[in-house]
Amino acid sequence: MDDEFDLLLNNGRLLEHFHESNMTYKVSGIKSKTPDVWVEVSRQLAAERKIEDGRLVELTSRHGKVRLRALVTDRVQGHQLYMPMNSSEIAVNRLTGSHTDRATHTPAYKQTAVKMRLLDEVKESPLPRINHRFGTPTPLHGVEVERKWKRPDYRMPARTHQLKIRKKHKKESKMAVPIKFQVPQYDPREELRARLDAAAVEHSEALLEAYEVLQGLHDRGILAALKGALGASGMVLESAVDVVKTPEGIQIMCNLLLLAKLLGSIEPELLGGFVGAIPEAVNKGAQPNASGLLSLAQASAARRPVADWQLPRISWSPLEGGSGRNEAAAIEHIEN
Repeated sequence: MDDEFDLLLNNGRLLEHFHESNMTYKVSGIKSKTPDVWVEVSRQLAAERKIEDGRLVELTSRHGKVRLRALVTDRVQGHQLYMPMNSSEIAVNRLTGSHTDRATHTPAYKQTAVKMRLLDEVKESPLPRINHRFGTPTPLHGVEVERKWKRPDYRMPARTHQLKIRKKHKKESKMAVPIKFQVPQYDPREELRARLDAAAVEHSEALLEAYEVLQGLHDRGILAALKGALGASGMVLESAVDVVKTPEGIQIMCNLLLLAKLLGSIEPELLGGFVGAIPEAVNKGAQPNASGLLSLAQASAARRPVADWQLPRISWSPLEGGSGRNEAAAIEHIEN
């Protein structure tokens, strides 16, 4: 508030309307008691500015302005104003801003600084005389149930009577005893045992098929052979280690590696054709009239005399610093 906006406007709901009367104004009985919106002005402010009931005023804030009729009342004091939110046409939201509380972020709808300008138009009071606010309300002092119980024609229900007696004889109140919270201990073995118990039912079909496979292996003696092999695994391993440590075993391992490298370099189609041709060659060699490589060599040797045999000629060049005796020795070795 400042010198220009010198009035504090408050707003809220009415008993007849929950909010902006979108539904309650459709009821003729409710609408007849609050047909329009108004702004409540204190008697002090009304005397200072010569405001009477039904005077049309203009309220202006830093955010907007509205025009409505004034109602002089004792429900507000000083320079405070009250405007209900029972109208969607003349809404109080046109005057309120977007400021919020720093802690709760609640909008400051209850603290809007406004200024008032009196207009020339004066009509009847915006609140009809049939409204209950012009009547004499009956004061209430709370729910007097004790007075009701003292009536001679009143009969107390059984449950209520018991609660009354219990409350009468209760001398001291007892605090509620808190329940001790105990965290259950986690045992992974119990969880594993539960999973094993449930596995027999969940995987029953798979277990039955596995039992049939094991029974077939047992009937064919495969399990017994595996059992014997496992029993003698230590002796077999020691013997294999002793063999591998010998020079012959090392040479065998080297040959196997070379053979594996050789087989790996051969195309599978070529090796398959070679392997498939071996049985056919063996079958042809088993026939009686088949002329093998060895028989052809023997027949050729029989037809040639021994005198025609000639030794292969070997071209020998003596080593640097050698003599002709090395060549003669080599020829003599070949002839022998």
